[in-house]
Amino acid sequence: MTAVLLTILKIIGIVLLVILGIMLFLLAVLLFVPVRYSVKGTVDNNITAEGKISWLCSIFRYDFTFQEQELNGEVRIFGFRPKKKERVSEEELEEEAVPEVKDGVEEVVSDLVSAAGEEDKSEKTPIKPEQDQEVDSHKGKQNRKSSDKNSRPSGKNIFMRMWDKIKSFMKKIKNFFIGIQKRLISFKEFVVKVKEIVADTKNQYAVRRLWEELLYLLKHFGFRKIHTELTFALADPALTGQVLGILCMMPFLYQYDFHIFPDFESESYYIRGSYDMKGRIQLIFLLITFIRIVADKDLRCFLKKILDKR
Repeated sequence: MTAVLLTILKIIGIVLLVILGIMLFLLAVLLFVPVRYSVKGTVDNNITAEGKISWLCSIFRYDFTFQEQELNGEVRIFGFRPKKKERVSEEELEEEAVPEVKDGVEEVVSDLVSAAGEEDKSEKTPIKPEQDQEVDSHKGKQNRKSSDKNSRPSGKNIFMRMWDKIKSFMKKIKNFFIGIQKRLISFKEFVVKVKEIVADTKNQYAVRRLWEELLYLLKHFGFRKIHTELTFALADPALTGQVLGILCMMPFLYQYDFHIFPDFESESYYIRGSYDMKGRIQLIFLLITFIRIVADKDLRCFLKKILDKR
């Protein structure tokens, strides 16, 4: 009996260890396998770009293009694109809406025609004695009232529905712009409050530490490779030379393969050329930064102040 229990416990332990090993393996993959990205394109009157973001040897990949001020992209998993829901175009919606409007108009016209036909029949009825005429006139009035009630509301309902839809649409637009205005005002107030917190001498250490952490992330998440061949002109040789001198004083440009050529003879402003950039992102560095921030009491208090002001 004890041997059976030990065997069961052994199997349970092995299963738990296997599950724990799988979880640790997936966590290590998530933290250490980098997300790679690359972008290349041209710079002219219009900026064009094409690139991809991939993970796990391109098992998960996102390809995108930017041309004529439009961004298009698609997701691929194992090289296949997942199926997307078909979007209904505005033209199809209009085509579907037109028959409904026609049906409504036809209903209104048919009701009006039937009402007119009933009036004609009432006029063509033979002359009867006074009592019968009074009874018939009373019935005719009731029939006309019922026919008017049946005919008129259909047309009124259509126009009232259209008017209600227009009013609701205008109300939505108004609320949308009011919401944007409120958000801008609240964002402006938030920026002012954050500026006051940052300018406080008590928070200078926290501001410096946050800046160091930001530089740490940029160092590991920034571009690993940049190759550019750009030609520019500012319509003034002196101004072009000054800008070139400023660019030459930037040390980070020498870390990459930058090729910038000035054009001192052009009489117009332009910048032309091509670029190719590549980089990668590892979540382990983001986790390290998060642990450092949580472990620092001053940083926690500083971030809490900013979130409270939000």
